[in-house]
Amino acid sequence: MDWPVFLAWYPQPPPLVADLSAAVAEADPPAAGDGSALETFRAAFRATDPAAREALLTDRFTQVVAGVLRMPPEQVDPVTGLGALGLDSLLAMELRSRVQADLGVTLPVVALLGNTPSVT
Repeated sequence: MDWPVFLAWYPQPPPLVADLSAAVAEADPPAAGDGSALETFRAAFRATDPAAREALLTDRFTQVVAGVLRMPPEQVDPVTGLGALGLDSLLAMELRSRVQADLGVTLPVVALLGNTPSVT
């Protein structure tokens, strides 16, 4: 179970879900230096030259989109609309959760579906 993605669906998780998540975290704590995907990305983003940050962000978002659409990242055309790539409303909700977990940004589902948004 990918708890960060699952918990991203809830503004505040129900008590049972919070308890299960905490129990799993206690039973299998991350090794020292193993950060979450969000922490890892933030560290890389800060270490990257400001001129290259857009490319880093585009690459990571492309990877997230590819994971949600179950396709290789090379097949995600950055200028093609997400709807044309196969993103529907259910996948948009999954993409929203993964973006929140991996990038720390909360996007409205409507922003992912409306006006043919693309990776760039």
